Amino acid sequence: MSVFSAELTANLVALQHILISNHRHFCVYTDSISALESLHFLTERRHPTVIEILVVLRKLERKGFHIIFSWVPGHVGILGNEQADTAARSMSDHMQRPVCYQDLKTSTLNYIHRIWQETWDQQILNKLHNIHPSTSHWAALPVRRHDVQLTRLRTSQGAHLL
Repeated sequence: MSVFSAELTANLVALQHILISNHRHFCVYTDSISALESLHFLTERRHPTVIEILVVLRKLERKGFHIIFSWVPGHVGILGNEQADTAARSMSDHMQRPVCYQDLKTSTLNYIHRIWQETWDQQILNKLHNIHPSTSHWAALPVRRHDVQLTRLRTSQGAHLL
């Protein structure tokens, strides 16, 4: 589970606890700006936890609850926030939630990139490796022919073409 999904899950659990409360006014504090933005601007409409949160929020509104979300800075020594982070980490170890598509995609791409970088690092005799040692920021030109020409120029294999 990504940090983003974990933060969303913590907000969802907080709202689920509010559902069974006798009080009607709540402020949910979070140190995740991205989670707040995803709920406010609906930037992650396809994230299943965002959808679940919105459903619970609608239920709470219909039952007369008033919920406010508030951001607090994270990892700056605010005792309550540090305790909440510790509780969220221990909770995430025990919760069984399905992995969302976005987390699976990100994890898979990171794995593929790591394998690519490891393979690339073993290419010590490759001329292009000396020029471009990292596989990150490896932008391809829109036309493959131009990409090939640029690589040949970088590796001194295309001097005769000039």
